[in-house]
Amino acid sequence: MHFDVLEIKKLASMDKREKLNLFEVEKMFDDAMKIIQWEEPSKEQCVEYHIKYLHSQLLLPVENAMLLVKEIYDCTIEHDLLEGQMNWQEISDAIDNFQYGDNYYGYTLDKINKKIVAHARNLWHTKISDIKFKELIGQKVTAIDSEVHFIIQLEKGAIVIECPWRIRNTGGILLGETDIQSNQSEWKSVKELLVGKKVEDIRLVPF
Repeated sequence: MHFDVLEIKKLASMDKREKLNLFEVEKMFDDAMKIIQWEEPSKEQCVEYHIKYLHSQLLLPVENAMLLVKEIYDCTIEHDLLEGQMNWQEISDAIDNFQYGDNYYGYTLDKINKKIVAHARNLWHTKISDIKFKELIGQKVTAIDSEVHFIIQLEKGAIVIECPWRIRNTGGILLGETDIQSNQSEWKSVKELLVGKKVEDIRLVPF
């Protein structure tokens, strides 16, 4: 993104095999950050990125899956990330049982790796985004536009939806994108469900 900036070019041209002075490298990095007006990420952001990066590697089968899970789990413990620890507790226990316990469930290496991938994918696709929609909560839906995109018109502004979606109430899912794809007449149901109602909650699940 910023390879035309001299300070970035210096960093990009550095050879990892060279013996580098740590303080000089830090100075070069600080100078580059100032030039492009970026702030140094916090420790929490770095930990979050590291765990997410490890997690992303488990979405497809890999030989070192158990080591990656161990690194994720140890990282959540080291940084007191209780929710993250709970997310990986069950799969970590299964690995420990397979490697060091009596292997009560009869796991093989293939089975444990498949279990890791399934868990990682399920966790990845059910993680709720930190993005908040407080400006939209409580607004009344005034109209639905479905000619090009799914657009929910509000009293102030609108929501343009260009990703898979679900409409829920307290009882569960009422209608989703796949229902519309199979039957375009269901747009009438969308209008009946939403127009005149107030937005109670919006959740973004990252893919």
